[in-house]
Amino acid sequence: MIRIIVVVLLIVGIATDIVPCTEIDESIYATISDCTARKLDPYTLEWGIKINFKDEVEHRSDNWLNLLSDNVHPRFPYLPLGGQCKSEYGKFEKGQNVLLNCTQEFEDIPRDYVNTVVLFEDSRFPLGLEMKIPLSQYRKQLNMHA
Repeated sequence: MIRIIVVVLLIVGIATDIVPCTEIDESIYATISDCTARKLDPYTLEWGIKINFKDEVEHRSDNWLNLLSDNVHPRFPYLPLGGQCKSEYGKFEKGQNVLLNCTQEFEDIPRDYVNTVVLFEDSRFPLGLEMKIPLSQYRKQLNMHA
């Protein structure tokens, strides 16, 4: 029975990596919750957030951005080279929420970088957040076989 519980917990841990979100710029429009991030390989990051609206606002595909940044060392940020992001766009009322999920390729995903996301970036009250990028499952598997 204990083995079954351990196996289930391992499968759940591999399936998703819930990471803390740190809001760096508070917005009157929304808050963020349910952040997930997973490094699929050395160049691909899969991440998602839940946007919880505090006021009526339009969520558009052209008013948010993300990049990988290092807030500890003075190193250059990495912008996504490509990928796909999915969300429902349009006007949202107070109390509604929407998911934003992305799978993106980067030139590199260096250790100690964070995924920095800015929502409503063309407004007076942008919402900025950072999420840690966990060590990837593929690296853990490679280390086990080494």
